[in-house]
Amino acid sequence: MYEEKIFTKGLSTRGNMLASYCFENEEARNGWISSIFPKLQKEYGDDLAYYTFNLDGLKMGDECMVNGEGDEVFTIEGMKKYSMDRYAFLMSSGWWEEVVKCYTPIEEEF
Repeated sequence: MYEEKIFTKGLSTRGNMLASYCFENEEARNGWISSIFPKLQKEYGDDLAYYTFNLDGLKMGDECMVNGEGDEVFTIEGMKKYSMDRYAFLMSSGWWEEVVKCYTPIEEEF
């Protein structure tokens, strides 16, 4: 079900609510910005803001690193949905990590 999703766009809020969301494409993210963000801004105040970023499009079986977890590389073994537009990967470590924290390892050339 969720395992078939590939997220390429991210969005994080700042202000009175800190949260991150992931989307399969630009259209989905723009839809969230136009329909959901105004409701959250009413609830959390006008200082609520967001910033957008790209995601690596990771999927089941891919290797990735996780922000805040040092230089360890994990394999993605599963996926679950926390809430609307908030997903997590099950890592080979046995821990669940938010999709927006996961990225492709950078190979260094010497």
